[in-house]
Amino acid sequence: MKRLFASVRKINDVDTIAEIIQEFDDIDNEFPADFVNQLVDITSLNPVPEIHWIYVDGEFLPPPPPVYTPAQQMQSAAYMGCNIVFTAKPDLSAKYYAYGIPWQQMRDQVLYIVSFGEFSGGISQLHWPVHDDAEVIFTSIDDFKMIVRAIGDWLTYWQAFVNGKIESPPADTVTLA
Repeated sequence: MKRLFASVRKINDVDTIAEIIQEFDDIDNEFPADFVNQLVDITSLNPVPEIHWIYVDGEFLPPPPPVYTPAQQMQSAAYMGCNIVFTAKPDLSAKYYAYGIPWQQMRDQVLYIVSFGEFSGGISQLHWPVHDDAEVIFTSIDDFKMIVRAIGDWLTYWQAFVNGKIESPPADTVTLA
């Protein structure tokens, strides 16, 4: 049986598997002795360690999960969308876009509504795209403004978290009555 070896190196001050080597025939004849002496035999370990696992006191451990900054968490949440549950009007419950052009278009539509008292173009039904290739249909400008306000408030709470003003991020779901 061919043996497996881990090449452990310091990465960010932590002993980490940088490479896994499988011998072809006999590792002692395949590499210089000083290199072989630094390898750790992992052939019989279960589970078999993988690259980036850490080596502590003679044992291998999976790497810790990544730690994301609050700004990275906010960016991911906005990209994933704001889940709105509208209990009074379930047809308007959806995961709404909360970033980029879709979010800008929502805000632009609210500006139009505030300025002219109707949906842009004078339409009576506003078909709005949401996540999962779906759409919701608004027939009330007040409902649309309520949804946009909820998303805006959600993003404001996220920003407060990013700025250290609150200790935890907002919930993934915003519920409207």
